[in-house]
Amino acid sequence: MADCTYTVPNKETSADNFYGRVICYQPFIDWAWSAFNFDGDYWQDGWGYDDCCNTDKPLARTFNALWLLTYSADDWQNDSYDGNALHWARRYVTDNIGGFPLRADCGPGGKNATTSGAGCTEYRETVKYDCTNYRDDGYNACSRFESSCCDWWPCSWACKIVSWFCIAWYWVSALVCTAWGYVASWVCTIGNEIANAVAGNKEIKLWNTEYFYGLTVPARASCLLHECRHIGGKAHDADFPSWSNRTPGTSGADSSWEYEGAWMYDALYLWWFYAAGTRTTPAIRSFAKDAANDIILNCFSTRPSFTVL
Repeated sequence: MADCTYTVPNKETSADNFYGRVICYQPFIDWAWSAFNFDGDYWQDGWGYDDCCNTDKPLARTFNALWLLTYSADDWQNDSYDGNALHWARRYVTDNIGGFPLRADCGPGGKNATTSGAGCTEYRETVKYDCTNYRDDGYNACSRFESSCCDWWPCSWACKIVSWFCIAWYWVSALVCTAWGYVASWVCTIGNEIANAVAGNKEIKLWNTEYFYGLTVPARASCLLHECRHIGGKAHDADFPSWSNRTPGTSGADSSWEYEGAWMYDALYLWWFYAAGTRTTPAIRSFAKDAANDIILNCFSTRPSFTVL
């Protein structure tokens, strides 16, 4: 941290003053340090390890986000995946972050956070998504063939047989496609586990200054969910569109909301926090609404048909 430069923004408009009043509680700090897999070597030398209640420092500003992520549901002890994102987001992060140390570092410019070492699970889930779309598109093509077949072929039973063979082909080939994704992922994982054990490449890094000083507390919380969605198997699969306020044409976007990738999880949590977040203020919930709409409008190559109202 001694080599980084930063300016502390207004802590009222980032919500750090509000949450900074509740994080300085040793049982919470001890629990969060373990549950979110902090790597102590990366939080010393000015990052806040010896001053963890000072919300000018990155560590306290991260604790603010973790407190919000943990306690924003009205019944915060219910972390069922059957509930809304306020219930399961904290659980999703802690379920996936094990083995990926949480670290702070200087630069690079333009990034909030990066996850390294999740490529194998991301590859498997991307292949599975592509194979499923291939199958569904094939089923639709088979159905269209059956509908149009009788216009030029009088034997309807023959049309149905051809359609069944068509559907069977797409079903089998999609299974083979998905199976290949799993096999390749397992082989990849075995090799990467060995390589990562040697090189220490598995990590989540939170970058100065964008993460700690460029995001509000709700956006910092949702950013951690975003990174753990990568660990859960979803890589970005598209480039930022021409209308994006990110850099158009560069990688890092998701293809659609239906892809259920990192940007969807990010925006979904912010949306729920705006709609139903507790132990907060209306102003902080509005910060989340603005951040959710920024993602919805700029981070999908096919823009969703809705915004947060």
